[in-house]
This record gives sequence, structure tokens and C-alpha cells, in this order.
Amino acid sequence: MKTLIVVVLLSLLTGCGGGGDGSDEVAMPDDEVMALASDPRVMQLAGIVERTEILLIPGVHVLYSVSALGVDTTTESLFQAVSCEGAACTAAGITLDLSSTLLTDLIDADIDLSVSEAALRSREDGFHTAFVRGDLGASDIGALFPDITLVEIPEALGYGLWGQHGMAGLLIADGPFSGRAAGIPISGDMDAAVPFAFGDVSGTNPGGSGSATWSGIAEVVAIRTFRRQEGIATLTIADLAQPAVSVGIEVGGNPIGKSGWTDLPLADGHFTFGSAGDDYVEGNFHGAGHSEAYGVFDTDNFTGAFGARRE
Repeated sequence: MKTLIVVVLLSLLTGCGGGGDGSDEVAMPDDEVMALASDPRVMQLAGIVERTEILLIPGVHVLYSVSALGVDTTTESLFQAVSCEGAACTAAGITLDLSSTLLTDLIDADIDLSVSEAALRSREDGFHTAFVRGDLGASDIGALFPDITLVEIPEALGYGLWGQHGMAGLLIADGPFSGRAAGIPISGDMDAAVPFAFGDVSGTNPGGSGSATWSGIAEVVAIRTFRRQEGIATLTIADLAQPAVSVGIEVGGNPIGKSGWTDLPLADGHFTFGSAGDDYVEGNFHGAGHSEAYGVFDTDNFTGAFGARRE
């Protein structure tokens, strides 16, 4: 059953933006869709998508309960690791790309847009943020897996932030699902969280003299309750002549980062520590002047993504 849940969820993620079957979500009116696509903030995001060289998705955290034939309910939490190369990622043989984030649906004015609700906000620190509610989409699952048919799917919630050179955010699945697997009726509930970050990376380490700080936003989910929170991200380099970066994440005034996220070595503007699903952080500096940084993280209690701008 664990394999089935992973396959179903990853298949739904590949259907994001497809206006998939099996959802009660009502698509946004065409005029609102067109207004979104032409909003300067969304056009800025579209430029980032076109220039994207790197996509980071550490993995998928899932909490589910499922029953077959209405009996034998199973409840389990799991983590499915994702492997990324360039702007494409794979998990369990399924490819995930920028369309798997739901937030990129904002730039698509197609009338089959899977977004049913969207809200944009511009912050004083220069970041734009978005909340999106929509349909994970099931239109492609039958072609990928003929033995699986879904008639009810969880809703999707997307939270994202972007600046000039990158985007970070969370895709959250929440709600009931039902259908058939190999002809057997299945039903259950699912919570899932997928952090992501992408953009045009600097490709070099910050340099110079003195110290530097990048501050911004963290999108965070508690992996036991799947409650989403907005936090604070801070990156510091104490000595630009010998750059090593420290990453701090706070939620509600409490640090949730790990001690190992201190003085991380940099290679071509990239930093990483640990293993996804446990004690892990990975990110990149973005922009020609290293003006921004974006990344993803996991702890034993939280998962999320962050973006920060140079002060």
C-alpha cells in the first residue's frame, strides 16, 4: 500500500496545471485568469521560470490513512526522496519539473488552469508572495498507471515567494481521496508537503571583504501536523574573503535549524549539508551580484523552503 500511495501522489503532482479530473474545484473565471497572467509580479515570475537552471526538491513527506474494500484501515507516515539534476527531478521513476509546483500555474492563461483561488502580495523587503488553491490533477494518471482510477483527489495549496532571480515555496496536498486500484475500491485521507526552490543561480561564491547577511522568508510545514507557518530565513557569511555560509530558520521566534547548518562550505555558489528527510539544508546564491539566495530544508520536525535578499 505504501508504494501505491507514493505512486498516486507523484502522479498527481505531474498532473498539476492540467485541470485534472476528479476534483470539485471550480476554475477561476477567464477574466481573472488573464488578469493574473498579465500582473507585473507574475510576469516577473515567468521570467524566472524561463531562466531557471536549477530545481531543488528534497522529497515528499506524506501522512495518510487508507482502506481497501472499506476495511483494514492503514495509517502511516512516509518520506519519498527526490533526486534532482538541473531543472528536472525524479522519484520512483516519475519525473517532476516546474509544473509540479502549482505556483507556476499563475503564469499560464490557458482556460484549463487548475487554480481555483489565488492571492498575490508585495512586501516591503522586495519579495512577492502568493497563495494558490487548486487541483492536483488526475488527467494523466490513467495513461501512466492503467490499474489506478481516482474519482476523488486531495486539494492542493501552494505557498510561494520570489524576487528577481528565484522562487521558493511549498506545495501541500490535503484531503480525502478515493478510487480503484487493480479493481479494488480504495479510500482515505492524505496530507503531503513538497518544498521546492528554483531560479537562475550565480554559479560563483560571494566574495570581497567583511561580512554579509541575507534575510527573508521561510515557508515551513510541521511534518506531524502538516500545519503551514511563515518563518524567517537568515543567511550569514562572516568573512567574504573565505566564504562559508550559515543558515538560520526561525518560526514564531524559535530557531528550528540544526547546529550543522553553520559555516557550510561553498562551491560555485552552492551549499548543502546532511541527508534529505532528516537533518538537511541545500541552496544556491542567485543573481550576478549574489543578491538573493534560495533553498530547501528538512529537520526531524519540519520541512520547508526559503528565500533571502542581501542586506
